Formats: sequence, structure tokens, C-alpha cells
Amino acid sequence: MSHPNLTVIITVDTENLQPHLLEGRYQANLIRGEGPRGAFGTPLIMELLETHGTRASFFVNVYEYGRFGEAEIEAICREIKGRGHDVELHTHPVWCYDQDREHMWQYSLDEQSEIIRHGRELIERWTGDPPWAHRAGAYGANADTIEALARHDVPIDSSAFFEHPNCRINAVRNRVALMGSVLEVPVTGFFRHQGLSLGPITIPRGRRFIKTDIDWARLSELKTFIRQAREHRLRVMTLFLHSYSLMRLDETCAVTGPEEGKVRAFHDLLARMASDPGIEILTFREFYTLFRKDPSRFTGSDHVPRFRYRKSAIKRLAEKYFKFYRGS
Repeated sequence: MSHPNLTVIITVDTENLQPHLLEGRYQANLIRGEGPRGAFGTPLIMELLETHGTRASFFVNVYEYGRFGEAEIEAICREIKGRGHDVELHTHPVWCYDQDREHMWQYSLDEQSEIIRHGRELIERWTGDPPWAHRAGAYGANADTIEALARHDVPIDSSAFFEHPNCRINAVRNRVALMGSVLEVPVTGFFRHQGLSLGPITIPRGRRFIKTDIDWARLSELKTFIRQAREHRLRVMTLFLHSYSLMRLDETCAVTGPEEGKVRAFHDLLARMASDPGIEILTFREFYTLFRKDPSRFTGSDHVPRFRYRKSAIKRLAEKYFKFYRGS
């Protein structure tokens, strides 16, 4: 029996804008993205997914109940679960623990174990099912995070982000890998190389690892990533969103409507993936059920696609000059 050659897991970090909320720049809960024209956070994302017959895994920062109350975060989790999507665990412990320690790796193993236990218990109480997957807030996981997940029977972590300064898990780039009893499904990405050209000469200006994220990557890059992944036997891709990715905010962080360009891009990408027989879109629970039956199905390369961009050195200097001139 043949299988699709690329599995895409759509993940949504479901939270408020962390620095803005911590700094008191706004007060309302933006997870649902409610404004005068509708709700452009989780409801819009779920609507687009369901239009194409797909579902996603929503990593919910349940600890924000410390800011907005338990009933409000519970209602969001119940809505997500009621529409057939996964409710998974996202750990930003500052809302219930220490506001001076943002990242999971700043806590001891026993402290991390308590944070995981607490979040797992909340999701199970609110939805009837415990989380199967975890992502550390700001990717701030380390080996103790993996051990804490194992202690509380959370079988999947998706915190590893290659070369990210907050992440202390760098064993993989794009390949799924077992870390003890926990399966690491990394935040996938590609290298974006940039350079300045002067005639036939190109001067490299460095590269960055760009995650496969609606907010970080161009639609053309995401499509090319999928093509290159299939060519190089990269078996699993995580397509990344935040709950606020498709909403437009004003300077006060009030929701004014949808980000039409991103909505169109997400709709286009979903349509292309859903109609491609070589691609399967799974939630983490669906993925892990299949993985346990046949791990070899998802064993592939650790390939990182590359994208190269060249900008004329003369054009770059002109842009800097006119920017300086306008500002003077």
C-alpha cells in the first residue's frame, strides 16, 4: 500500500501577543480576535481549515487563565475541541508562575514537571482528553522539558527550532526523532540566503533559518519548500500559525478586521495541499496514531531547503540614501 510522501501538520500557537500583554499595552483577550466585523482569530482559522476538510493542532497557552480567568480559556478550548481540532499544550509559565522567568529551561526539572502536570490537568478537565503534544513558549525547551513530558505521558514535543537562541534542543533540524520516550517533531524551516550583487559578483550577506510559518515565509517559499521536501525525502512539515496571524490590529492592538493578504495566502496553500494526493494533512493525534503503527512511514532525511536572493548593491545604496534623505 502506497502512502502520501509528505505529511503536513498544521499547528496554531493559541495565545495573546505575549510582550504586549505583559507590558499592559492592551487588556482584551485576542485569542478569538473579536472585532466589530467578526472574529478573526481561532474562529477564522478553523473556518478556513474546515472549508478544505482539514483540521489543525492548537497549542493553547492555558496559563493565561491566570490573566483572563479559567472560564474564558476553558470556553476557547471547548470550542476548538468541539469543532474537531486538537487541543494541545503550550507553556508560557509567566502567567501562573514566575514573571521573571519566561522560558521553560529557566525552571528546574521538578518545576517544569509541575508546570506540565498543571497544564495537562487543565486541558483534560476542560475537554475530557489530555494533550498528546507540547510546544514550549518562545521555543524555550531543554532536556529537562523532555523528561518532564515523559513523566506525565505527553508523547510529543514540537519545540525544537534549529538555531533559535531561545531553544536548548538542537538535535534535529527538520527530521522527526525520538528523544527517549518522547517524539520530537521540530518546527520545520529553510535557509534563506541573501546577498548583494555587483555585476557578475555576489557578496554574501548571511543566511537565516526561516520557519515554515504564514507570518515568516512568502507563499512562494512555502510552495517551494513542499516541492523540495518531496524531492529530498523530508517526510514531515509543520505549517505554523499563531491565533492572531490572520487578524489586522491597530496601534492599540484592537482588532479591525482580517489581514486579507494572509487569508488569501492561507486559503490558496490549503487548497493546493488538500487537492494533492501526495500530501496528507494530519493533526498530531492522527499523526502519532499512525507513527506508532509504522514509524518507518515518517522516517526520512533531515534536509533543509535553500532559497537564495540577490539584491543589486547599487539599488541597496540608493535605498539607504533616500531613506536617510527623507528622514533628515
